[in-house]
Amino acid sequence: MPIKYNLTWADMLSTKIHKAAIKNSEKLDEEEHISMLIGVIVAALSSAHSWQTYKATKEAPTGLGKQEVKDEYLRALSEGWKNITYTDISEIAEDSNIENSFSTWLAFNVDKKEHDDYKEAWKTLLEQMKSSCDDVKRGEENP
Repeated sequence: MPIKYNLTWADMLSTKIHKAAIKNSEKLDEEEHISMLIGVIVAALSSAHSWQTYKATKEAPTGLGKQEVKDEYLRALSEGWKNITYTDISEIAEDSNIENSFSTWLAFNVDKKEHDDYKEAWKTLLEQMKSSCDDVKRGEENP
C-alpha cells in the first residue's frame, strides 16, 4: 500500500532553502539566493530562532532597533537560515504582526544596499503563501 505525504508550500520552500544551504553561498544562482534570503528572514523573525525579535514584533516595533535584535539577525545571516523548518516558515508568513513590522525590522537591521533583495525575498514568500490553495501530494510505495 502506498504511503502518501501531504507537502505544503512551506515544506517545498523549506526544501529549496535547505538545498541552497548545502551550496557555497557565493555560488548561488538568483533563485537560490532568494531562497537563502527568505531563510534569513524566517530565521531572523521566527520565535524558535530569534525570540527577542519575535517579541518586539508582538509588543513594541520600536524594540526592533535593539542590539539583541541586530545580533539575532546576524546569527540568522551566518548560519541560522540553514536550520529553519516548514513550521518557522508558516509562522512568519501567516503572522500579521510580522508582516506589519517587516519594513521597520529591515530599516534597523539590514544594510541599506541589501534592502531591495530582502524586499524581493519577502514579496516572494508572501506570494507563495497566497498562491498555494492546494497541497502538493506525493505518493510513495513502501520499500
